[in-house]
Amino acid sequence: MVDDPKTDELIRWSPDGASFFVPNHVRFGDEVLPRFFKHNRFSSFVRQLNMYGFHKVPHLQQGALKHDLPTENELWEFTNPNFHRDKPELLAKSGGLQLSSVLSAIHAIKNAQSSISADLRHLQNSNQGLWQEAIESRQRSKRQQETINKILRFLAGVEGG
Repeated sequence: MVDDPKTDELIRWSPDGASFFVPNHVRFGDEVLPRFFKHNRFSSFVRQLNMYGFHKVPHLQQGALKHDLPTENELWEFTNPNFHRDKPELLAKSGGLQLSSVLSAIHAIKNAQSSISADLRHLQNSNQGLWQEAIESRQRSKRQQETINKILRFLAGVEGG
């Protein structure tokens, strides 16, 4: 998209190739985005850029410190340390880093899952033990109640007889 000379008036590399410009985000959304995405919303494109580590470069002469809404002809500039003209190998490296961090996250999730499974087994065993204790307590209580009832019947027989 950035390398296509036919779209240079809507998206182009900066002179040093370390960033790219979108001089008219309205036309860019209408004319370029639908060719690459299922939408034409520039704001969605910016969110996607942000997800991939791109950042908007503020321009003081454009009033970046003002809180005005963007104008149609506002120059938008985006940069990413792994996105440079004529250096696609940087993107491959960043993809590798992302892959290793994904694999690391998967490994951490597996460890957490194993730990949770062990905790769950421990809880199940503890729960089973508590149920067994409750059953035994109920049986003891029943035997004690039966013993008390026998004593009361005996006492009632002694007093009454």
